[in-house]
Amino acid sequence: MNSIYVTGLRGVCHSWQGCAKNLVAMKLLVVIIVALAVSMAGAIPVNIAIMKDIMGPGINHRKANDGDVNTCRSSPREKNVYLKIDLKKPKDIKTVRLLLNPEASRNYEDTVIRAGNKRNWKDNPICARINQNPAPTVVERVCEVRARYVIIQKMGKRKRTVGVCEFQIFTDDGTTKPIIEPPPRPPPPPPPTTAPPPTTAPPPPPTPPPTTAPPTVAPVVTTAAPVVEKTTIPTTLACEFPDFISNLAQGKSVSQSSTKSEGVAEKAVDGNKDSDLKSGQSCTWTNKEFQPWWKVDLGEVRDVYKVVITNRMDCCFFRIRNAEVRVGDSPNHEENPVCGGMVLGKRVRQETITVACGCEVPMRGRYVSIQLIDKTQVLHLCEVEVMGA
Repeated sequence: MNSIYVTGLRGVCHSWQGCAKNLVAMKLLVVIIVALAVSMAGAIPVNIAIMKDIMGPGINHRKANDGDVNTCRSSPREKNVYLKIDLKKPKDIKTVRLLLNPEASRNYEDTVIRAGNKRNWKDNPICARINQNPAPTVVERVCEVRARYVIIQKMGKRKRTVGVCEFQIFTDDGTTKPIIEPPPRPPPPPPPTTAPPPTTAPPPPPTPPPTTAPPTVAPVVTTAAPVVEKTTIPTTLACEFPDFISNLAQGKSVSQSSTKSEGVAEKAVDGNKDSDLKSGQSCTWTNKEFQPWWKVDLGEVRDVYKVVITNRMDCCFFRIRNAEVRVGDSPNHEENPVCGGMVLGKRVRQETITVACGCEVPMRGRYVSIQLIDKTQVLHLCEVEVMGA
């Protein structure tokens, strides 16, 4: 039987020999396709938000991270409306991208992106801001932080909605890593030759070993992505602030959770930056209590770019650890958004500690507070400068 049809390959081959050749070719094609897919995967940033737990006011949250840009989610109209994604464990986040509904209102004025590890979404620091009306259909912000929770929040007292077709979180900036090409193979050694006849001439010099060219680096390839604006709101002093800002806190009305000895709250806004509490007598002093706090009332809503704290240095500088700054319109400081990051690590040893609330886009608020979080301790502040306009 010279011509047969093999079950499953009818019409492809007419003999066992032909089928064998076709199967080898098909396997080779599959290997090539898999290799191409693997190589391309390194160039595509991975959205780690797909199908993670998502919560916020209203229903149908899953539409905002189901991977389908055609399903959009809109929340009810509320004050400080938000949408939060739980990544289950801290991840090294690079960028956050919002795909908005082109057929709906895209008012994203006074909108912030928070990222952190606190279960209460309000307790997580701001890592980026959006202030666009109307916003483009694709909004992306750099948010380089290690965090478990990522939140979109529309701030302010007006009732607003969060309409998102897709809420994406990336751990990569969308570019491939440089591809190192292997060096070329060395040329084959020359064929053996017979020994030359004995002569008086000197033997030829030995052949130098073959050299290999250094590895070449392929250019970085950027994936096709919409051109979007990227900004970073740092948690430390890492940007240039406007020249016109000034200290808004000096001489303003202040309060604190408690007062020990003569360490009244007013000493943090008296203009005296002496960091020696005992000799200078110009530092605040609370009782040892759980989460002590200090607060200044600026008298009206102002733009706040940074808060500069003069730490006590004659003793006990470590007591400033876990200090958190909040800026907002509520007299209850716990209801206001967090400014920058918590004071941790080597920063607790510094005499001057700067907490950045925003570079190009400041935070707005009437009340500025400083509180020690999740600890029972004394709070000392030798001076607090609220730099803004």
